[in-house]
Amino acid sequence: MPPRWFTFNAGLGFDAGVVGRVEQHRERGRKSTHALYMRQVVRQLIGEPHRRHGVITLEQPGEDPVGDLALSIVSNASPWTFLGNRPIYASPKASFDTGLDIFGLKRLSASALARYGTQLLTSSPERGPRGRHVTARHDLTQFTLHSKVPLPLQMDGDHLGLRTSVTFTGVRRALRVIV
Repeated sequence: MPPRWFTFNAGLGFDAGVVGRVEQHRERGRKSTHALYMRQVVRQLIGEPHRRHGVITLEQPGEDPVGDLALSIVSNASPWTFLGNRPIYASPKASFDTGLDIFGLKRLSASALARYGTQLLTSSPERGPRGRHVTARHDLTQFTLHSKVPLPLQMDGDHLGLRTSVTFTGVRRALRVIV
């Protein structure tokens, strides 16, 4: 895959699968709504074969690999997304002025989803999800996500097909935001 820039977020696996499902509905003329996204989250979850034991490994130079991730979200800004008017902070420290952040979950079981879903819904600029199944890294310059099986990839909400490996490089201050 040729290099591609993204602005806000990228994901390998679960969230990219949701984006792909929404895009399929939009191609058939459906309007993109919060309800459509929520239905696709549930459908992706039901059909997710790697819910309990993830297949994604995070590798970064000079660090031990972190394996068995079931979900990976790369952020270049915070909040990650919105649910209506409510901001959702997967990586609260993410900023255009720093490197990239990654948020990963090792499990998408019903109990893990209840816990981490609640934490995401109540997240704030000061506090994101935490727990033993959470992997969170801040201000990374470069890292690679590898998967044992092809998984969907999305960048800024664009579904980019299936991948088994993606390398991310953070470029500080690559974008100037004028308000």
